[in-house]
Amino acid sequence: MNSGGARRLAAAADRGWYSGAGSWLRSALRETARLLFPAQCAVCSRPGEPLCAPCLGLALAAVLRPHEVDDLAELDVLAPTARAPVVSAGSYGGQLAAALLEAKRPHGRAILRRLGPALARSLRHAADEVGQEARGLRAWVVPVPASGPSLRRRGFWPVGELLRAAGPPPGFERRDALAWVPPLRRPGALGRWRTLLGGPGSQKTRGRRARSQAVRGSVRVAGGGTLRGVGVLLVDDVMTSGATLAECARVLRAAGGTVLGAAVVAHVHAPSSDCANG
Repeated sequence: MNSGGARRLAAAADRGWYSGAGSWLRSALRETARLLFPAQCAVCSRPGEPLCAPCLGLALAAVLRPHEVDDLAELDVLAPTARAPVVSAGSYGGQLAAALLEAKRPHGRAILRRLGPALARSLRHAADEVGQEARGLRAWVVPVPASGPSLRRRGFWPVGELLRAAGPPPGFERRDALAWVPPLRRPGALGRWRTLLGGPGSQKTRGRRARSQAVRGSVRVAGGGTLRGVGVLLVDDVMTSGATLAECARVLRAAGGTVLGAAVVAHVHAPSSDCANG
């Protein structure tokens, strides 16, 4: 089979898998798997659910007090001097980490809905912090986009679902203004892949500087055009090094937008000023 035929076959398979019939088939397979291999809690191993009610309750108790944990203006040396606070609802670890991991699996939508209020609190806190800076601007809440492979693997967009459950804070509207860029379409892709493949350590052990290089060019403004006159609060589920948020901010600024800050459900405490991951 030639490459054109293979692409058409792959496209047809994708359409079938994500069609209504494909959705029914995926659901049936999941239910069958649950009967054959009963779930147990990812934290305490209690049988019955991937995350039991007591452990989920502890996770939700860990995200009741949103607070500022970083500043996007400090993550990008080319950023304006005006601060852009990153607000988190809780520290990533324990039951909260387990809940966020389970939320990204096929059965995770119910957990995302339960975590929605935590993101809503972070967003309200961030909006209150940047109220002055947002005056006179069209105020948007923009989620960090999912990659193509993760969307195909999961069948849904966790950050988008989280934001749907949370809703934008007063005075803001949701806009899915960013899109993922496949690795081979990014500027300098060949050199970057050589570095990633040849260097020691995985992405999770790379420092902030290396992680920033790895995500450079990974997002673009959806549909192109200018964002002049727009003020943006970015949204993600977890902030680790901040490199992904910083790259999204860089792209929005390059399009003329004003990045006001960001809101996340949880953040990873940096072991040093050159934290790992993104």
